[in-house]
Amino acid sequence: MKLTFFNGLKSVFSSIGAVGSVVGGWVYFLILGLCVVLMVGSGMLGGSLAGEVRSVVQAWFVGTAASWLPDFASTIVCGLSAIVTWVAVVFLMCLIGGAVILVVLSPLLSIISDKMWVAAGNDLPHDSALSLVKSVGRGILVALLYAFCQICCLVLVFILSFIPVVSVVAPVLSVIVYAFFYGISFSDYALERSGRSAGQSLHYAMEHKAFFIGVGLPFALLMLVPFIGSYVALFFAPASAAAAAPFVSARLPQVKA
Repeated sequence: MKLTFFNGLKSVFSSIGAVGSVVGGWVYFLILGLCVVLMVGSGMLGGSLAGEVRSVVQAWFVGTAASWLPDFASTIVCGLSAIVTWVAVVFLMCLIGGAVILVVLSPLLSIISDKMWVAAGNDLPHDSALSLVKSVGRGILVALLYAFCQICCLVLVFILSFIPVVSVVAPVLSVIVYAFFYGISFSDYALERSGRSAGQSLHYAMEHKAFFIGVGLPFALLMLVPFIGSYVALFFAPASAAAAAPFVSARLPQVKA
């Protein structure tokens, strides 16, 4: 049976409740706590960086020939520099924030995928602490590798966007790139359970691109929303990791390692 885009998209939303019932509601309380920590931490980091940039710009005004400008001009430029710093932090979070979330949540996502895999009627290949460590390690490496591939593809899309016809669809292509690589990253835990290497998992994902785009699309769209998107996306991460486990296991033959 061919896995479709709507299969992937529906599986994410149906997995939101499934994670709570199969794994436990503690998952979302943990995510909430992490969300608060990240909000406070990112706010302090952004404010600190903005303050440092403002101080540097203000010192430049005082110590250079620009000191002849009126005080209000200095105030405006310093304020704009702080705003630009905040915007840069937000843009950076949109660009690499997904990979950061995947790395930080890798242990939790691996546990969720394991439990959803078992709930779907499958046996874990190796139920041990070492297996969990290996799964987490692979999840981190895969997240970093796909983040690199994601950035390379986005650079290519940006270059192609200078072509008039391509420029119209460039934003859509960018979202598809984000969704595809996020979808594979979240699903790699389930694909690993079937005995597939990272290369075999990528090959399978290329054969069912639409499904994995559907799995990664909600997370990708949320990550593109400034300021609050990355925090809301945290709550979709468990469902995105859970989505592929029962769906893929039911249609994916076991592969000998």
